[in-house]
Amino acid sequence: MKILHKIIGLTTLALMLNGCSAFTKFYIYMEEDITVSPGMGINIPFTSSTPPFPTQSAVAFQNNNTNANLLESCKLDQLRAKIISPENYDFSFLNSAEIFISAGTLPEVKVAYINSIPEDVGNTITFQTTNVELVEYIKKDQMVIRIATIQDKVTFQEVKARLYSRFFVDAKILGM
Repeated sequence: MKILHKIIGLTTLALMLNGCSAFTKFYIYMEEDITVSPGMGINIPFTSSTPPFPTQSAVAFQNNNTNANLLESCKLDQLRAKIISPENYDFSFLNSAEIFISAGTLPEVKVAYINSIPEDVGNTITFQTTNVELVEYIKKDQMVIRIATIQDKVTFQEVKARLYSRFFVDAKILGM
């Protein structure tokens, strides 16, 4: 029992010496629709961008008892896309895709990619994330997504897909 009391005492002392800093870790989820225009060329790069969309991160900060000034880290840890129209399409028309984000005056950064998309991929793809630090981006009220694709099949219709993203946030707790 004495050992337990000593461990609790040392833990309490360490927290006090640390300035009682407490951290919270949470996720911010976002969904945004993108459009891939019909491709008339094979292996020709094509890019399209979303209009600016709200991040709604301030709500997530409030729900997790923190604010933008207390963020320590933010990284995109999951990104997938699912075709929403035309319903019978799949991603086999793509060879590769890269996702970039920008926000306000911050420079555009590559956040995810997928290479060598297989023929049997289906209507959902999961991207590899780049592990780039995004604290300053998630603080902004709006972001823009740009997708750069290379097609390996000719398409005659625009393809609409929904991006599902998950950002991992590490922040200090308010008042600690």
